[in-house]
This record gives sequence, structure tokens and C-alpha cells, in this order.
Amino acid sequence: MLGIIRNQKLWASDFAFMNDPEEIRYTANELRKRLNPLTVNSADEISKFLEFLSKEYADTKTSFKNRENRAFVTSFSNTDTRPTLWKSDAGKNGFCLGFDRVRLLEWLEFPGADLGEEEYEGRVSNYAHTATYYTVGYGPKARDKILTELIGLVTSSSFNFDANIGIVSQMLDAFASVKHHAYEDECETRLVLRNGNCHTDSKVRPSDSMGLIPYLELMFPPEALKKITLAPKQDFERAENGVYAALDDGGRGRWSHVAVEPHDVPFTW
Repeated sequence: MLGIIRNQKLWASDFAFMNDPEEIRYTANELRKRLNPLTVNSADEISKFLEFLSKEYADTKTSFKNRENRAFVTSFSNTDTRPTLWKSDAGKNGFCLGFDRVRLLEWLEFPGADLGEEEYEGRVSNYAHTATYYTVGYGPKARDKILTELIGLVTSSSFNFDANIGIVSQMLDAFASVKHHAYEDECETRLVLRNGNCHTDSKVRPSDSMGLIPYLELMFPPEALKKITLAPKQDFERAENGVYAALDDGGRGRWSHVAVEPHDVPFTW
């Protein structure tokens, strides 16, 4: 929480280095299985698409070869009341940050004239980022909804891969919106970031389980943060005072609009 507030930044990790990279391949692998029998030769349009798919959703060991157009993902939940999420992601003294999804992306436009220093810096930091929200669906039904549309496009007699690569890329991003039904309790929304500027490299951060993880930063205006919910069973007044101390900025300044709330669902650790 402190890093997000102090830096006004969220991190989006390279999809291939997520906690479970198989999440996104859940849909890609099924698509390959359905299309492989339809290929005629290596030069046909379906084969071209499958080759592209193997690069977009490659194994983590080969992702560097396609680093110019990778997808980066950051995850949110649509609720702050799920006990399983508090247990797995926050802990007894944790917090849940609530954002305005529109204002979170407000600094994606390239900086123009008459901007304050902070906003100008934020827009420069986000230069060439594109972002799309996906509400995650769970299980075969959600997966088939995406696959039906994509397979219909790729197998049509008029399909030309080179002419439709832009549409195909957008449709592939939707793979981030499908997970196995075992994760349904997460009520997840994902923000997929890409950076179209070939001169802008991703950053890296260390991880105990995956070594160095590539990520993009998304800088946001203070108004994007709307509330902070405290973990259940905390001493609310004491925890609230601590959060307000973290938000202090010349009399709270830029964070004065942020509400601090208790977790209002009965819960026992």
C-alpha cells in the first residue's frame, strides 16, 4: 500500500511471469487444439495465425524473442468482502485499495500544454501505454464465448491474417479475461497494458519464485484512489490513524478525499 501511495504507480507484470502463467494459456491452448486440425500447409492463413499465437502466448523461456509487443497485466477484485482474498492477499493487518477505474487511466493521453508538473510527469511516464479492462469470466462457458468469435474470424473464407492482425491482437488480449472456474471466488477484473513505443523498455523486479519479472508502471492521479478498507478484526481507530498518517501530505493535501473504512463483514481469522 505504501509504495502505491508514495509513488502513485501500479505495476503490471508480463503475463508470462504471473503467479500462474497457465491462467492465460487456459484459452490459448484450447484454441490451438481446435485449429490445428484445420491447417492445410504452413503458408495458409490459419497456420500464420497459429504461428503468431505461439509468439503472443509463448512459454516464459521464449518471451524475450517477442518483447516488443508483450501484454502486461494487473489485477483487481470487484469486491472487498471475500474472506478468501483477505486470507491469501492481505493478512490480518492488511488493506484493500479501491480505485475509480476511469480516473485510473486518466493520464494515458500524451501531455499537452498548461499541465501541472505532477500531471505532466505522469503522462510522460505513461507515454505510449494502451490499456483495456477485462471482467474475468470463469470456466468453459466463458472461454467458449471468446473462442467462438475468434474461430469464426480465422476460419472464414475471406480471412487474411496480415490484413486483420490489429483485430486479432485485440481479440487475443481478451484471453486475459478467462480463468479456470476454480478461481471464481476472486471476482476479478484485469487491466491489460501494452506499450507501443519500441524505445521504452519494461522494468524488472526480483521475485523469490521467478527471478526477475518484467513489468510496466502505470502512474495515476491522486483522485483515482477512492477508499482504503482495513482488514477485518483490526482495531479500527488505531489502524485508521495509521492510514491517515500515511496519507498526510501537508494536511492530507492530495489524499484528503480518500475514505478509510472498516471491513463490515463478520470474519474470524
